[in-house]
Amino acid sequence: MRQVVTLSTEVRNIVSKFNKTFYEPERQGQSLFSKTSYVDILAVSLYAMRDDADSKVLHILEEGIVDLHQYLDDAEINTLLENYHTVVVTLLGTTNGDIITKTGWCKLPKEIVSLCSTLVSKSDDKRVYLPYAGDGSFLDAVASGAECVGFEQNELLWAICQILQQGKEAAGAIRLGMPTEVRGKFDNIFTFPPMGSGTREKKAIVSYLSDLAENHLTENGRMACVLPISFCYEMGPWRQFRKTIVDNGSSVLAVLLPEGLLYPVLNIKLCILIIENNHQGNIALVNTTDKHFLANEFGESQSLRKVSLKLNAVLDTINSGDEALVWSGTAELLDKELTFVPSRYLPIFSDHQPAEGEVVLSIDSVIEMIKGKYISQDNSKRKLTFNLLSDNYLTCDINVLDIPMKQNYGGRIITEDCLVVGYINGAIKIGRVRGVSESTPLVLGLNMFAFKMRYVEVDSSLLVGNESVKSRKVSSIITEDYLLRCLTSDIVLRQANAWAVGSVINRLRSEDFLSFKIYVPSLEDQDKHCKVDAATSVKDADARLQQTYEDFRKDMHMKKHALGQTLFNLNNWWKLLSKARKKGNGVVSDTDVLGGTKEMTVAEIFQNLETTMSKLNTQLNKFDTGYGLEREEFALADFLEQYTAKDHSPLFVFEYDADSNRHRMDFQVPDEESNCAAYKGDPIAYVTFSKEALEMVLDNIVSNACTHGFAGSEGTNNKIRMDIKSDGTSYVLTVANNGAPLKKDFTQEDVFIYGQTSGNTNEHFGIGGYEIKKLMKEFDGDVEIVSSPEAEYTVAYRLVFRKTSILLNT
Repeated sequence: MRQVVTLSTEVRNIVSKFNKTFYEPERQGQSLFSKTSYVDILAVSLYAMRDDADSKVLHILEEGIVDLHQYLDDAEINTLLENYHTVVVTLLGTTNGDIITKTGWCKLPKEIVSLCSTLVSKSDDKRVYLPYAGDGSFLDAVASGAECVGFEQNELLWAICQILQQGKEAAGAIRLGMPTEVRGKFDNIFTFPPMGSGTREKKAIVSYLSDLAENHLTENGRMACVLPISFCYEMGPWRQFRKTIVDNGSSVLAVLLPEGLLYPVLNIKLCILIIENNHQGNIALVNTTDKHFLANEFGESQSLRKVSLKLNAVLDTINSGDEALVWSGTAELLDKELTFVPSRYLPIFSDHQPAEGEVVLSIDSVIEMIKGKYISQDNSKRKLTFNLLSDNYLTCDINVLDIPMKQNYGGRIITEDCLVVGYINGAIKIGRVRGVSESTPLVLGLNMFAFKMRYVEVDSSLLVGNESVKSRKVSSIITEDYLLRCLTSDIVLRQANAWAVGSVINRLRSEDFLSFKIYVPSLEDQDKHCKVDAATSVKDADARLQQTYEDFRKDMHMKKHALGQTLFNLNNWWKLLSKARKKGNGVVSDTDVLGGTKEMTVAEIFQNLETTMSKLNTQLNKFDTGYGLEREEFALADFLEQYTAKDHSPLFVFEYDADSNRHRMDFQVPDEESNCAAYKGDPIAYVTFSKEALEMVLDNIVSNACTHGFAGSEGTNNKIRMDIKSDGTSYVLTVANNGAPLKKDFTQEDVFIYGQTSGNTNEHFGIGGYEIKKLMKEFDGDVEIVSSPEAEYTVAYRLVFRKTSILLNT
């Protein structure tokens, strides 16, 4: 873990003051600038105050330059100028989502620049070319004595580059525009082309890169490209680029990087492609996608948790040639699509051998795919989504009539009963769907395959393992139940994880699914396994039912006990009040004093009585919270946009970027037959939960922040931040506030105990935290609280949603 930004507290306060005073009109709906509203105004205005500011840069950014004296005093401006480099790098070096929308560019992490530089080996005597130079990050990969030229076609990015790289000798090498024809050859080429480009732009970029690789590298020259991971497996232009490289006899090193490196602005996964013009045709594919290649970091400018690449760990893996992570070979050993995904060629079964009596079958030998017909948008079809499938073959039966009708934007339509398997991001689920027909059709969700058992004719034969089985049906080799059982096995999941690919969502191709290997024992052993599973399932169901009863009984007992305590306290205060009335012969005054050990006025007794009545009312209102609420499937991003748009309180502001690409698709996603599987802007995170329950959970968290974090006081910097991230097949909604931390004697576990509270008020009685945990558990989720007293955001709730689905286009 590391802190990557070193703004002092004084500078941060000045930046915050400027942002509040300058951007306040924009919060009231007034538009400030049309052209440069997505560039940091403070950074470019500071640049404009320098004597060496470039007039062309000032012209491009003129709409974003303001007189800082209108918002800050001279001492504050001088402090910013004294810390100019750090301030500008911090403010401009953080990618803004609007810049991505306008230009397709985002900030390249410095660890990736260093990795490319190391793999290419910079030196002073080389000619270096930097196409699509962006903010000029790759200038750090250029030796000081090298001859360098670069181009950036977007004038805004070029201007940012000139500011960020100011003072470097090579900064002037980045020119505005892109040449239609590249002249000469180069020893090194570094490039990071725009992300999320449309089809036409992608073709132009691929054509440009292909020309560079084929015609503009010197002998043994190297080209480093930072590309979306889709380069490694997509057909169309990207496959043509792979073919150009292979046909040219170049040696290739492709390093697949872990996800999250462009977080929080993009979901796109990256790969680094090193092309060497040596005519040897060697290919090395390296898998560094595992999380252990990442380090956590915290950035002050956005107050968001990020990750960075462990550079040395990646280099060590490349140099080690670890057979579990590195594949080496030649083009002849690649598959027909020339896929550059290492896991497709690395060993999967080396540690798993069939047991005695088992045979190894491929899926395509025992099933028939049901393709169905692709339909476009239709409002009258039932769509099978991932959350409706099961990870247990004993509980995977689905009646098509139980699937609700809902709007969808197309998919594969099925008109017969079928078995279904779905895979998304490391999880496999299955379904046995009944009641499907021409009159009640079914639309398959993203990355699902429909199939049925394959039967062999009496006079035909089937290859089982290495033996030919004659005059037998497949049903005498593997049962439907056992096939479904196999599909949810660890060995199948390992194959799926190895072969699945995706820039945002890892998906399988149908041919990959058909090539899966399964381990099948005799029919007798299959029956034994299934009977044991059934018995275990019944036992587990009984245990869950008993646990549900125990949880309900415990919940009722605890609440009844708490009510009893409140009524006991109410009775005590009432007795004291009656004593005062008796003492005054029916007349009481607020100033009358009662009590022996602890004296108390009548006014104080009334106040405590009022507090106890308020607590009793709260306990009664919350007594059955969570019971009877209906769950439904909805997009978290849509829900949060609506929730944060409400006027909750004048005490704070929400910090949630509703348009952020990390919550929605960055670009249109085709399926394997080039039909649209997901549209740009579609939500990514879907959960099955209760909207009413989630609103209660968030209301409690917000209420706790206002009462304990902000202590009921308004503040210009009081913020509640919301953010969505994925964790395997779960989604995690983090809700954090920058108020006061938890009290030292109040543990994280105390937050969720009924009746435990860290404050003394007439409105909060230690029920909210308990209610949060109860509601999350009620709908198959969970919650934890993270206390970070030294961080900007001191208290964070992590809401975990386990009933999830990636629907994208529904």
